[in-house]
Amino acid sequence: MSKTISLDELPPKLERLRQSAWDEYESVFLERNGEPVAAVVSLDEYRRLQADIIKAERGAVVRRHQ
Repeated sequence: MSKTISLDELPPKLERLRQSAWDEYESVFLERNGEPVAAVVSLDEYRRLQADIIKAERGAVVRRHQ
């Protein structure tokens, strides 16, 4: 599931996350108690990752039916 938030709604401190992901094409990892729990990535990177996941899922389905 996805959620959309307007950039205008982001608190000023989160602007740095947006800037890193969008302008600098950096991934930003969010941690809780020293453990990574989420990542902020550019939309281009997100789409690439989604495409890779779909390809992997399709490959797994093909292998199961062979």
